[in-house]
Amino acid sequence: MRSVVVAGVVALMALSGCAAQPGPAANPTDDESTVMVIGNPGPEDFQGQDFIFCQGMVAINATGIDWVKEYGLDEGALLGEVQRSGVTSDFQEWDATVLPVGTKIYQNARGAGLLVAVHDDIKTPYLFMIEG
Repeated sequence: MRSVVVAGVVALMALSGCAAQPGPAANPTDDESTVMVIGNPGPEDFQGQDFIFCQGMVAINATGIDWVKEYGLDEGALLGEVQRSGVTSDFQEWDATVLPVGTKIYQNARGAGLLVAVHDDIKTPYLFMIEG
């Protein structure tokens, strides 16, 4: 009889251990259940900075970024040229905050989301700001 009682207690303990209990997987915390997708940053995220708006994305002046200096500023394909300068709102394709109208914008010959702006034979690197 004693072995039946022990077996019953063991079975009860085993079954209670298999019952659904709240835990991290059943009850995610706010950190685990919240996913925020923000997409690529837009011009409004870079107010007051030197950037170009082209191909639907922002490219910021990358002069101070070390790896950009090492990468080089060889011009690849011509993408377009700045149409409006000094723009601070209502951005359209080929608007710039600092670069003058007519500045030619090239893809860097080596790619990597890097652009080369050329005005008066001065080359300035710009880097696309891409989320993800």
